[in-house]
Formats: sequence, C-alpha cells, structure tokens
Amino acid sequence: MKWAVLGTGFIANKVINLGIRRAGHDIVAVGSRSIETAQAFADKNGIATAYGSYQEVLDDANVDATIATPSMFHEEWVIKAAKNVISDGEIGRVSSVHSHFSFLMAPPAYNGNVPTQIRINPATEPTGVLGDMAWYTVRFGLIAYGYNLPKSVSCTIVQKNQITGAAEHVIGHMLFSDNRVASFEASFTQVSVQTSSVTGDKGALSLKDTFLTTNVFPITKETALSYNAAAMDAFEISTKRGEWERREIDTGGVVSEEWMARHFAECVAGARDWEEWARETVVIHTVLDKLWESASADGKAVSIEMKCASGCSCCRVHENTIQALQLSIQSLQQQMLDEVNSYRKLLQMTPLTGVDSPFIAPSKTPIATSTTVCPSIDTAPPIPAILSRSSLESMPPEILDRIASFIIGPNILRLCHAVRYYKYISQAMFDFAHGLKGLEEPRILDVYFWPCIYLRLHQAMEPFERTPPIPISHLHVLQNLTNIVTRHGGHAMIDDLAGMDTILGALPDNLEVLITHAKPSAGMDDFFDAMYNTKKNIWELSFEDDYFERCKSDPASFDMTANWLVKLPIHKLKFLGYVSLPTEILDVLHLMPMLSSLQIPTLEDCDDAALTDCKSLEKLSISNVFDGEEGLEDLVEQLLDILKPTTIQEVAIYLPSIWQTFLRDDLRVLIAPLFLEHGWLEYPERIWSRYPSMHFICRRCK
Repeated sequence: MKWAVLGTGFIANKVINLGIRRAGHDIVAVGSRSIETAQAFADKNGIATAYGSYQEVLDDANVDATIATPSMFHEEWVIKAAKNVISDGEIGRVSSVHSHFSFLMAPPAYNGNVPTQIRINPATEPTGVLGDMAWYTVRFGLIAYGYNLPKSVSCTIVQKNQITGAAEHVIGHMLFSDNRVASFEASFTQVSVQTSSVTGDKGALSLKDTFLTTNVFPITKETALSYNAAAMDAFEISTKRGEWERREIDTGGVVSEEWMARHFAECVAGARDWEEWARETVVIHTVLDKLWESASADGKAVSIEMKCASGCSCCRVHENTIQALQLSIQSLQQQMLDEVNSYRKLLQMTPLTGVDSPFIAPSKTPIATSTTVCPSIDTAPPIPAILSRSSLESMPPEILDRIASFIIGPNILRLCHAVRYYKYISQAMFDFAHGLKGLEEPRILDVYFWPCIYLRLHQAMEPFERTPPIPISHLHVLQNLTNIVTRHGGHAMIDDLAGMDTILGALPDNLEVLITHAKPSAGMDDFFDAMYNTKKNIWELSFEDDYFERCKSDPASFDMTANWLVKLPIHKLKFLGYVSLPTEILDVLHLMPMLSSLQIPTLEDCDDAALTDCKSLEKLSISNVFDGEEGLEDLVEQLLDILKPTTIQEVAIYLPSIWQTFLRDDLRVLIAPLFLEHGWLEYPERIWSRYPSMHFICRRCK
C-alpha cells in the first residue's frame, strides 16, 4: 500500500519508519506548510515526492492512504492484553483511572515572540500541552471506560509559557456515571513520566511505560527496520494490601506504531471496521473541546450535553444503532412467524397473524448506561426479550424446538432439566449412552450427543477390538437420537471403525468423517460404498497421516480412494500430516464439484493439484511450507504464483512446531509484508491472545 504523511516533525518520523515501513508499506509522499521543509524531510527519509501544502497530498492519485495526526496504540493494547491475563474479578468494578505524561522540554528559541517549538506556539497548537501530551492521558481514561462520554469535565492550567501564554502544565478530571472518575496530568515542565493506574473495588493495575515504549535513536529507515522490539511487556497488579505482582504480556515484538499502520491498512483494504475508529475520534475530540472550554474558564466544570439541537455525530451514531437494532428485531420476529406458520400449515392449523405473547414480550429492564456513550439512549424503546421459564412452558412445540436448535452441548441438559417439554431430548441421549461400551454416562452426554453425535469410538474400545460398540439391537435407539438431532440441524462425527458401515443408515444425513489406520485399506471400499448408498452428505472428510502409507501395500487402494473422492459429495477435505500426496489423489481434486475447503501437506502438492481448475475452492490450508527463515521470499512467491489464477480467498499456513511462540511471531512478521505486496492481508485469529495461533492466515483483499 502507498502512503503519504502530513507533517515533518519527530512524530511523523517515528510513524513512517517504525510504523508504516516496519508493516511492509511504502511512503511515496510528504506534505508540509512549506515546500522547503517537506523537501528536506523527503530527502532525509528517502521519500519520492514532497508537497508544500496538505491539499496537494490529498489530491495525489498515487496515494492509497494518508496519515496526519498519529495515535499511539500502546496503552490500548496493554489494557486489552491485560484483560486476557487478569482473571475475572481481580480488579472488580473499576471506579478510578489516572494517567500522567510529561517530559522536560528544552528551552525554546524565539524569533521575536514566536517560538520555534510548535508545541508552545498558539498559532500551531492553540491548546498547548492539552492538545499534545494530554491527548494520550485523556484517551487512556476513555479506553478504560469503553469510550463512554463523561457527564462533566474540568481542566486547570497549572503553568503557562511566560511569552506566548501557551498551556505548559495541566491537570484535569472526567466524571462518568455511577461515580466513576478519570484524572490526568500532562506537562512540558517536568521530568519524563508516563505512568497510569486503574483501580477497582478488588484490586489495582499499574503501568509504568504507558505511552511511548520504543527506544530507537536516531530514528531512520535503517535503524527502524533493524530494531528488535521486546517480545514481552509488563504491568503490575495488586489484590492484597501492599503487595504487587508483576505480569507479562506477549507482544510478539510488534511496536505500537506498527500496529497502527497495520490496522489503518486493514481499514483501507476493507478488512476492518473504520466506523469504530471514527466514533472513537468523535468521542475523544468532544471531550478535549470541553476540557479546553473548562481550562479557558479557570477550571470551571463543564457538562457534556449529548443531545444537541442539530444532532451531534455521537447521537446520530446511537440513533442509527437503535434503528438498526429495532429493524433486526422486527426481521427476527418475522422470520419466527414465517417458520411457525410453515409448521402450522403442515399440521393443518390456522396461521398466526403476529408475533405477540406468548412468543416475545417487551423487557422491563432499562438499557445500562455503562454500555453506551449517549445518556440519551436510556430513553430508547425497550428491547424485546424471551420470556421466563414458566412462559416457555406455554409456547407451541414448534417454537420450543426452534429454541433448542440454538443451544450448544454444555447447556442442553440444563435446558432439559429446566423445561419439561425437552425431556424427550435428554431421554434419547441417556437411552443411547446406556448401550455404549467404554463410555461413561452422563458425563459424555452434552458434549458427545448435542448438537452433534460424536461416534469416533476407537478410544472407547479394548486394544485391537474390531467389533463396533453399538449392537444391532441398539440401532433403534440410535435412530431415535438421530431423528431428534437432525430435526434440530445437527450431524454426526464418525471414523472408519470396523462395522461402522453397518450403522450408517441410522446416522444423520450430514457427516464429518475421519479415516484412520484402524482398518486395512482393502476394507475401505465397503465403507465408502456404504456412505454413497445411504446418500450421506460429507461435510468434512479427513485422512490421518499414515493412511496412504498403509495403502502402499495395496497400490490399487490409491485409485479406489481417488474414485470415491470424486463420487462422494465432499465439502471439506483434509490430508493430515506432512508427507506429499500420491499423484492419483492430486489428479482428481479438480473433479470434486462441491469442494470448498482443502488442507494438504506440502507446497509441492499445491503445485501439482491443478488448483486453478477447482472452481468451488475458497479456502486452502498447508501443513508444511516453512522450515526456517531461509528462502522465505522464494517460497512465498511460489505460493502466490499458484494462488493468483485460482478462486481461493483464504490461505492458512501452519508455522512449524520448532518455532516457539516469539519465533513464530518473528516468522509471521517477515512473511506478512510479502503477502500484502500481492494483495493478501493477514487475518490473525487471536490478536490479543497470550498464546498466538500456530497458523499464519491471510485473505485476499477486496
């Protein structure tokens, strides 16, 4: 992506080198208020084009993204990461947030009464330190309270510049609902401090380097790209009087400026919701405006009225949210009504005309202000909610069945115990579990039988036993459970256990199948044939890594397996392991009309699989691509050349187990820019997790 930057100061230098360039992007233009300043900055930083105005940058058609006032991400991701590290309840209800950011500014030079330091020049920074360093401290408080707007704010200018009158030292408070407060201090006249704290009724959190952590000097393209950022960051937490515990966060060695560049690029590419950023920007600048109003009135508290006559941006956002929510509710009600009437038609019952009691009734619980920005949202119409347990009992069976379809395994027995109607579900699960050997009831019921019947039963058998643990006399019980699970949209997960082909007729139509080493390859033909004759829909078919090794003893098994791959309706196909696939298998992948997801062992398999002809394939996973840092560019180029003419939209690459967590992140940082250059954007599964994913996942940009 091609970037431009507005401004030529220290922050601009940090952002382009530590952020944009480390994220793998190009800087193609810079703009300043004078062409001389812009040209000097461009020459120093290797930027091709310099402009003497900001408008010229915005008019440059060669620029994909422009960044002006940077926002550092460090304090935000520290809080988010800390939430993943701190167990629930350790801090309790947060009621106080404080942050302090200062540095001792060198005495500025003056041209008459005009300082060369723009921070204390009212013409360039009218609010002085409030609009500069206090921006970070105010934002920290807003982040801690979820970007909810405070009810009132106050700000006092402690010290002004004697010549220009610019604010050099300020303190302030933000009062939120429910007696919550955020205080801050920012100064150009104190030693370097960047501390923050979050305090609740059970504990406290302390950060010592909240805002700026990168230690690179001087900052140039070379020093930024070669900088090895710390893989860990730390904070302190106290839950006992006088005792503090240090805890660490895995940052992956990515500096905050680089996170900012990545996220902004994702917004431009359409992979991240930019409206969230826009809303946060409106909130923080609304607060800063009110703080300056207070500072100009000698610290008098200023209320923040959210409902202005013209409708401020923040209120419009929430009005739109309420309208969208109401439309969603209406749509859901209509879908439920249509579905109920379809059942009633089958039962020759009179159709209903509306979704009234006993289906849905208005909630009496007001919307909590802690989850909103606008206090005015409290006056919004109540949101409909499902009625209590007693009301559930009075609902028609078709509605109760629909509700059960959305319940996950760990909760289904609770629902069965709470509502008598659902006893038919728990009874079917108990009846079936009672006839299985090697499985304990009822521990396995919720996980193994809802909403998927889990029949990978090798672990439940005695060693080398080949008789299926489901006797023929028990099949009617399995059929009963199958009917119930199918009615609620469930499926079954099975393996190729000997005798499994004899019970396929009693299983749901949709299957996930694991092919293991439990049976000689010669017996697989019967298993595949049984799935075909019972017209099963194979949602996912997986082969364990030694399956094809066993097939070598019977070469005809390769052709047999390939023929069944073409005949069976398979949606997802996985070859587990790291050994290349036989030619017989690779040659038929493009003949599988329903194949949407494919996992293969090696990059060489991609080259030989004719992926261009797999017209329905959307997702590709590869188990073995990178062995180390050597040859990364060549491997990525090879893969991208293969992907370019295909319909594949997402690629997942396993990062080898020899890479520990921080080394995996190093590898991820190295290959992400290579993919981005060709229009593939990294899509992390768990950005803030303490244990990052072992896969590198990227998606084709829109």
